[in-house]
Amino acid sequence: MLIIFSTKDKISTSRYFYVAGKSIFNKILYITNQKEFDLIKTSIKQKDIFLFIDPTNDFPLGIEKVECLKIIYLIDTHINMHSDKSNNFQLNHRLILSNFFDSIFLYHKKHLNNFIKFQYRFKKKKLKRNIFWSPVACDPNLHYQNLGNKRNYDISFVGQLGPEISFRHKFLKRIYFSDNRSYIKKKYANNISDKLMSKIYGQSKIVTNVSINNDINMRYYEAMAAGSLLLTNKIKNSGAEILFEENVDYVSYKNEKDAIKKINYYLNNSEKRKKIARTGQKKVLNYHTYKQRLKNIIKLASNLKNNSLSSNFNSIKLGEEYSKIYCILKKPEQVMRVILNYGVNFLILKNLLLSILRLINTRFPLTRNSIKQYFMVKKINKFYKKI
Repeated sequence: MLIIFSTKDKISTSRYFYVAGKSIFNKILYITNQKEFDLIKTSIKQKDIFLFIDPTNDFPLGIEKVECLKIIYLIDTHINMHSDKSNNFQLNHRLILSNFFDSIFLYHKKHLNNFIKFQYRFKKKKLKRNIFWSPVACDPNLHYQNLGNKRNYDISFVGQLGPEISFRHKFLKRIYFSDNRSYIKKKYANNISDKLMSKIYGQSKIVTNVSINNDINMRYYEAMAAGSLLLTNKIKNSGAEILFEENVDYVSYKNEKDAIKKINYYLNNSEKRKKIARTGQKKVLNYHTYKQRLKNIIKLASNLKNNSLSSNFNSIKLGEEYSKIYCILKKPEQVMRVILNYGVNFLILKNLLLSILRLINTRFPLTRNSIKQYFMVKKINKFYKKI
């Protein structure tokens, strides 16, 4: 049996893995919170596999007691990255999560070293961790579209614009919402179903992409699977050069001016555009599907059971690590359960107080950053309504 613990969102990487798992495992469960975990944890057998997929709004308290193979797949290590390493909030949070799993798989190749260097000393020994790179993929049953489909849109983009100060927001706004280049048939969409997204890509000649923090996002695979030419900003050291060949599977741009130049070029040279789109589509369908990814994850992790760092933690150390997690997740009620199960010390009490304050802060913005974010979200939502 495969148990997936992940987000409630219906469009997510975890849902694609769930669909892929149905064709591999006789039984598969998808759970999203502590309550659901409590209901099934006593029925988990040693031969089962527990797969935690980031991001989530909860974390399974007591996971260290489960004796089956435990795997974590981390996605959002790239969000809110800063030059000051001590301020890499999302990454540091996921480093703590990884303590509880036998094998760690990362979506972003560039963060492998962060996890390799993050070690817990036990009796003056450095404990080795099993860390792998595993990018996302496509679902042929959903994302594949016949290359011969009528392509009604010259260019398209499905996704969020992001904060106004970001390059993505400025770039997409000028390309998709300005009066310039009215000769190009454009399609922008956000907050739509995955089926409609795939349909739009299947009707597009070119799918534009703007990666956040130099990452290979899901759009790479989905656009190629749909038979569109992927036009993306140039990224480095993220594994794109290992997975794909530039100007053979996809095309990149250096800046906005270069992007417009290449959009015009490939719209006027349809055979060259179709050739690259066809090559990219063939590659993702042959080598980059969620079923293949899941099989590879299971294969790499299969002999690495009982290898989590948390298996070496005493009760107080477990309580400290759990309290850090639930503080970040704004779950004071879970910190209370931690105290009841593992005991208490100053750090755990501190995390209890912080989790309460963080929870209040989400309802009633108190800090400078939360107030700033509150008004930024309002502004973005107002902009979405206009378009």
